Amino acid sequence: MKELVLLDKQVGETPLACMERFQAAHPEYAGVKMTYAGRLDPIASGLLLVLTGDAVHTKDQFLGLSKTYECTAILGASTDTYDVLGVPVPLRHSQGLVPPPLIRGGQASGIPHLVESSVSPWQGGVAEALRGRGGTVKEALQGFVGTFQQAYPPYSSKTVGGKQLHQIARAGDIGNVDIPTHGVTVEGVWDVEMARISLRENRAQITGIISHVQGDFRQKEIQEGWEGLLAKEGSEDLATISFTISVSSGTYIRSIVHSLGEKLGTGACLLSLRRTRVGNFTIDEVDKS
Repeated sequence: MKELVLLDKQVGETPLACMERFQAAHPEYAGVKMTYAGRLDPIASGLLLVLTGDAVHTKDQFLGLSKTYECTAILGASTDTYDVLGVPVPLRHSQGLVPPPLIRGGQASGIPHLVESSVSPWQGGVAEALRGRGGTVKEALQGFVGTFQQAYPPYSSKTVGGKQLHQIARAGDIGNVDIPTHGVTVEGVWDVEMARISLRENRAQITGIISHVQGDFRQKEIQEGWEGLLAKEGSEDLATISFTISVSSGTYIRSIVHSLGEKLGTGACLLSLRRTRVGNFTIDEVDKS
């Protein structure tokens, strides 16, 4: 048996379910102590480090490793969890955010791949929303590179006053809590690309993600919230941004996406997240047996 197993967690799985799937396929690990080093949210996929046997006591050695993710986010829609596994919330005009639809008119190719940091000749609402709020999306993302204090997401496992934040949020009391912050580092952002997305046309993608999630994550309430957004008359195209990001341990990518949406004035939520590296370990090394 291996003391360190590299697994590819699937969308919707919890880390525990991922380990149980591995044990079911490998009877020699049945009854063996196992733990994972570095959790992944339900909608995330990718590299999961699993320690077995006596190696479980070395977990702390792996928790501080930096990580790399491939991400896609929706601009123009925000949720209370900062990803699509959350209830859509209205964009707050008091914070300068603009409501969808973000793209009206313009050319079909009006949102090019952003490979340069110069101002992009976009057409339509996205261009106007971004032009006065930090330049291009690439420039806005690059603004996160460095070390800073990041607040924990309201829906996270951080404990405050003996309760996890997601428990407090689900009870409706998150507004009465001082959410703590912690220091994080964004080492780099690259491969930034933009595309259009129609929430109507991509209904299956969003509902598919929600339906694959195991456990109680308010799926019914979340599904109803997205259905309400998708059913709005006149709903038009939004934009997606895809990028690769390397960060220190403990960094919440969905919080970066949420902050990006506020920075751009569009609102944003994470659509997909795939972890491709933890320390010197990569997704190419996962156990495929």
